[in-house]
Amino acid sequence: MTLDQFNRLDREQQENHITNYGEFLSVQTIQNEKFGLYAIDSFFVEIRCENDSLRVLKVSAFKTSSLMDKHIGNNLKMLF
Repeated sequence: MTLDQFNRLDREQQENHITNYGEFLSVQTIQNEKFGLYAIDSFFVEIRCENDSLRVLKVSAFKTSSLMDKHIGNNLKMLF
C-alpha cells in the first residue's frame, strides 16, 4: 500500500490496516497523550491517543522524519 492509498482510507480502515500490517516501532507519552509509531511498507504512521482511554485522536502518515523527533533521538534521526 502506498502513502496516498493509506491516506484515502477512512479512520476505521486506517486503524485496521495498522493493526494488520503495521510494524510497531515505539510509543511515547507526552502529557495526557500517547504517540505510537508504526512502519508500513515505505512510510510511517503516528497514532495519537488519549492516555487513559486510548481513544484515537489522530492518525498521521508520513515519509519524512519530522514527526519522528519525539520518538527517536536527534542522533538517530539521520538514519531515516
